[in-house]
Amino acid sequence: EGSAGGLQRSFNTGAAFELFYNVTAPYDTSCIGGNNLYIGTASLTDSDVSPVSTWVLDEVIPASSLQDDSLIKETPIYIYFASGNFVWNISNPFGTVGDSIANWTRITPDLVTRGNFLQSEYITAMDVSGDDDHVLYVGTNFGSVFRVENANDPQLACGTVTRIDTATTDLPRSWISAIAFDKGSPDNVVITYGGYHDQAERVYLCTDAKSTTVPSFTDITSNLPADLPVYSAAFHPDAGNTILLLGTEKGVYANTADYSNPSNVLWSNESGAIGNAPIYDLNFRTYYKSDWSLEEDYFYGLDYTLFAGTHGRGAFSSRTLVSNDRPSPDQAGISFSVGPNPADAAATVRMELQAPTQVAIRIF
Repeated sequence: EGSAGGLQRSFNTGAAFELFYNVTAPYDTSCIGGNNLYIGTASLTDSDVSPVSTWVLDEVIPASSLQDDSLIKETPIYIYFASGNFVWNISNPFGTVGDSIANWTRITPDLVTRGNFLQSEYITAMDVSGDDDHVLYVGTNFGSVFRVENANDPQLACGTVTRIDTATTDLPRSWISAIAFDKGSPDNVVITYGGYHDQAERVYLCTDAKSTTVPSFTDITSNLPADLPVYSAAFHPDAGNTILLLGTEKGVYANTADYSNPSNVLWSNESGAIGNAPIYDLNFRTYYKSDWSLEEDYFYGLDYTLFAGTHGRGAFSSRTLVSNDRPSPDQAGISFSVGPNPADAAATVRMELQAPTQVAIRIF
């Protein structure tokens, strides 16, 4: 994210960056959905936007592709970006061979209400389901919540935008600071609320975010300190894992109980070396590269490293906060043996797996 409120990209692992949303980039202001054609007058670079640009990366790598670099490179990548009154989509954030020009398409009609500076509504939070359904939730500083289905497909997305907060009485009408999908179980969504005003309810959980027309939300603020602003949230990426983390005005809080039952939710401060600094962003690194020194012979695997972005104290990472590291071979049900051991000219490697998969063996 650039200092001008836009997105930047790098083609050389961060050595240099360039804006790839700007006035010269092609964009399509038409939003097509069913029989309706919405034409927007605001451009992608409309300056009347939230002070912090809201965007989310949508990348779904099938487990069967993790061992094959060529398949990983073919995985579609989408970015959703809030600018002006709309959400925009790009399906080629790094361009194609010989064409690095970014092409943006608007995927929503006008979502927000404009007034003077103190009365303007902005898009402040977004997250995507992380599966093949590409369901996008969008929140604003007025507490509006929208669901966009098929967000990766501009031809379908505009016709499937649903206002959620007006259909339910569960949610407060205040600044939405973060929306987080449980990527392992994407019917689960958490919405958090920031701001310094008096508001007891700061964290809401939905367990039917995709599967019902009118999703229901439950307050799981529980024992958090009274009126504590919550700025970010993250579910553990493993399906069925109950770890849920919050970034707040006073550090990181964690719940390890079954959050689907609100009576079980109990938050504990896990800030450690971070201290009671505001945590504006929490993200799990979903994949890791096994050996960055190898250009071709490598594979990707799941990763549980948590990254926290603070106000004033920099960025931190942790592999212990989430309790479970990468599973050992015994935990994963893998049997591995080499014989004879030690070996001289030849040896036999025997491996038993729970299911067919690709295996990489390196000899040093």
